[in-house]
Amino acid sequence: MPGVGGLIGLILLAFVGYFIWSKVASSSPRPRESQPPAPREAQHAFEPAPSSTPPPAPEPLDPPPEPAKPPAEPQPSPEELARAGEDRRRQEEERKRQHEEDVREAAALKLLNEAKSWASNGRTETAIAKYEQLIEVYKGTKAAEEAKPLLDALKRK
Repeated sequence: MPGVGGLIGLILLAFVGYFIWSKVASSSPRPRESQPPAPREAQHAFEPAPSSTPPPAPEPLDPPPEPAKPPAEPQPSPEELARAGEDRRRQEEERKRQHEEDVREAAALKLLNEAKSWASNGRTETAIAKYEQLIEVYKGTKAAEEAKPLLDALKRK
């Protein structure tokens, strides 16, 4: 049936067209039907007739009072400022010293692992040289303390 595909397409096109037309038609403004104006309520006898003069302008209000300012914080004395500066300087120096110590420990650990690798591969002369270098250059580090017994063990072999 060669014409079925074309027929389905035509039905689909008609449905989509109707759908779009209904959306557009519902959203467009319709002209207002003319309706008679609503009847005005009868005025009571005690209400004055509306006048054409505008009501008097209201009197300007006083500006709101300004909020009270909080009491000023006491300023630090020059001695307190100097002490705070010294404390900051000491903390910064301690941070730098700790960083340098950490970098030095990391380098020593790298050299220790390198020496252990040389020793495990049977290159004892190179391992001994690396252990000696580690102990001499990085004296006082944990890696240097760990290298001393390993060096003694290699020298005894």
